Formats: sequence, C-alpha cells, structure tokens
Amino acid sequence: MIYQGEIKLNILCISCSNVAGYSETGTSANVCRIIKKLIEKQAVASCTVDIEKLHDYNPAACNMCMVCTGKNECVYDSHFNKLFQKICQADLVFYVIPHYSIIPAKLTIIFEKMQEICYVNGCRDRNYIFPLIGKRAALIGHGGSPKEMEPYYRTYILNTVASVLKSVGVKIATYGEQKDNGVVFGVSGYIKKEGKDVPDMQIDWIQVEEMICGYVSETLYNII
Repeated sequence: MIYQGEIKLNILCISCSNVAGYSETGTSANVCRIIKKLIEKQAVASCTVDIEKLHDYNPAACNMCMVCTGKNECVYDSHFNKLFQKICQADLVFYVIPHYSIIPAKLTIIFEKMQEICYVNGCRDRNYIFPLIGKRAALIGHGGSPKEMEPYYRTYILNTVASVLKSVGVKIATYGEQKDNGVVFGVSGYIKKEGKDVPDMQIDWIQVEEMICGYVSETLYNII
C-alpha cells in the first residue's frame, strides 16, 4: 500500500453496459467490482468507492430545448440528473465501456446532455464554470472480439470518450509510456452451448485484473 495521508477521495465506477439481464453479472459490472476491490486494497487514503450501472437508468435523449440555461440539470430528466449529480460529486470517475456501435446509447445520451448544459450556460455567461472542469476520469474499454481488436477499441472507445470528456474540462487518466487514454481488453475465446444462438465469451480475468491493477495504481498515484 503506497498511498498515505489525510486525502479523501470520492470515487465512482460506472458500468456502461445496456445488456438486459446482465447488469450484475456482466463484464462491465465485474470490472467495476474489481476496481472497487483494488482501490480498497491499495489506498491508505480515505476513499469511498460507489458503483452505478447505466442499465438501472433510463435517460431521455436531448432535444436541444435549451431550458437547462441557468441550471446544471435537465428539467425533464430525473434519471440523467441523478447520475449527473453523482458524477459531479466524485473526484474520480471510472467509466467501464463495452463496445457497441460505437459506445452504448445511454452513455451517448449522458454525454450529449453534459455538453449541452456546458454549451448553453457558457454562451449565457462567460464566467460560467461547468461543474466537471478539473475533475478526473479513467477509462476502461472492452468488447467481444479477440486481442487483435484492441487497437480498434483504443481508437473508437477510449479516444472517442476521452475527446467528449475533455471538451467539458475533464482530465483523463492516461496509462503507460504511450499515454493511452485508458486500457482495453477483448476476449480469449468462445464457447458454443447447446440451445444458445450466441456463444459465451471467455475472458482471461487474471490477465485483465493485472492490467486494471496497474492502471488503478498509476491513476491513484498521479492524484494523491
């Protein structure tokens, strides 16, 4: 354990999966639990780690009505407001993002509304400060393709999400000598089971946890 002192961090892990029936047992949720376990094991500093699942939220798409002018919320969307408040209260947010086409629809809605709140309030008041400016985010992407697809995941998951968050003032926790915008992983194989049209995906969880451990350690070290 290398983190000491009186620093207190509120950390949020968001499982961004939309998959019905797998909000507790799916890959994204499992990664969130790994992050929570690693932080609680490594950090001597006082850290609270909460997990939220996008599957439990039903945000509505932004229609650019601009009624959020003068507010840091969407007056029509309590689901967005609840999650956005949690994001604003966190010192560090881990986004665990599966590859869909390109990123999950609900996550796109959250980002869309964040950008609109930032934009319309910035236009209204040049002195406006968006509540996420200076906050930090760490990104973990994953998908159902083999390791050979990891460069694709870095480009279309990590870099896409990083560009959105940077546009509203969030600092991205990079990793490694290449300063990647997070870490990614794919599957190690597939198992076809009788009676199921879609094969089960195999993941090398030992290798994944080692990678996440390195990313979590580097991220906390750079903050604390």
